[in-house]
Amino acid sequence: MAAELYIDGGRFEDTAGFYRQVTAQLARPGFAGGDNLDALCDLLRGGFGGAVNAPAVVRWQNFSRSRALLGEGFAARACRVLAGDAEEGFRTLILEE
Repeated sequence: MAAELYIDGGRFEDTAGFYRQVTAQLARPGFAGGDNLDALCDLLRGGFGGAVNAPAVVRWQNFSRSRALLGEGFAARACRVLAGDAEEGFRTLILEE
């Protein structure tokens, strides 16, 4: 079964909360992570303190709320990072309202 990352947009109201939630799931114990999309990318690849089993599926619940609070631009950039690319491998990104 593929590893999954769950993001619940109902549990944060700003980018700091977004990064805390994602880092808590992806980072190895004791790793502080970072609060930027480059650090998120590193965690998703499984390096720089990231979990050994990088997620193959990312499920973002309450996405509309997140987009409204975090801004359209941030939400779009975060989605691109979460979905991956040809170099690192694509992930399934599921956006739930």
